[in-house]
Amino acid sequence: MATLNFIARKKKIGFTKKVAYVLRPWRYNTIRRDELYEMAAQDSGLNVEQLKAASAAVLEEVRQLLLNGHGLELGGLGKIRLVLNAKSVEDAEDVSADLIQRQRVVLSPSPRLKAKLLRTRINLTVAEEE
Repeated sequence: MATLNFIARKKKIGFTKKVAYVLRPWRYNTIRRDELYEMAAQDSGLNVEQLKAASAAVLEEVRQLLLNGHGLELGGLGKIRLVLNAKSVEDAEDVSADLIQRQRVVLSPSPRLKAKLLRTRINLTVAEEE
């Protein structure tokens, strides 16, 4: 069974600057793409070059589809889509791209991934004050 590690650190919160412990996922190093290809090659029976070529093609399609407004299902991971935050206006003549405040890509986990997360063991660490 997998284990998720979280760390609690003291942090100033909100406008009142109240100090409280806040939980965050424990961040390890970032796995480089080449390392991922090596791991996948061992599991799949394909060689690294085949994986690189296939993933480059798939990632380019994902990028193009997202930029054209499509959402995508990513198997057992979930769905990925573009989301934006924008100001609202009362009159149609005031609608413009300038109203967009933030754009981001969101992954909505699949029910299967959510269920696995609920069954995952949690390990908590409290950071001592420095």
